[in-house]
Amino acid sequence: ATVNCGLFLYLAGNVAVSPSSSPFNAVQGSTFEHSVALRVFVAVAGASGLFLAAITEDLVDIAAVQAELRRIALTDPLTGLPNRARLDELLLQLRGTDHTVLLCDVDRFKRINDGYGHAAGDRLLVTVARRMRRILPPDAHLARFGGDEFVVVLLTARPEEVDDLVRRIE
Repeated sequence: ATVNCGLFLYLAGNVAVSPSSSPFNAVQGSTFEHSVALRVFVAVAGASGLFLAAITEDLVDIAAVQAELRRIALTDPLTGLPNRARLDELLLQLRGTDHTVLLCDVDRFKRINDGYGHAAGDRLLVTVARRMRRILPPDAHLARFGGDEFVVVLLTARPEEVDDLVRRIE
């Protein structure tokens, strides 16, 4: 599959030309390996050497790029948790099934964020996400809803298990 085409001009003796593999930088610093295909379409001999005009093409695994872009679009960049868009997809998939949804927020987060700075607030959110992940059952889903809000989706839980989990989260 062709992702990118460009015109490449070459004057023999001054530049070395060969197909290569090098990093392709995409959204948020993600890197994909790609190969460059070189197709010469004009070759003219002149007094100063051989002049070539060629098209280069970046050949990338389109499916891998699309999968990475989807992952980025559905992941909260701060916590690494699924984001609100991914949560919406999950809840649509669960429509018609029994499940429990818990909305959790960090008490007095604004005071911490304003008083100690956004970097401290970010560290707190990352810590909260990590701790919540540790105490949730294996089949639970955790997502960052936005700001200081997190959502837990429990697929199999009895009411007393939900009560116990809420106490552990608090």
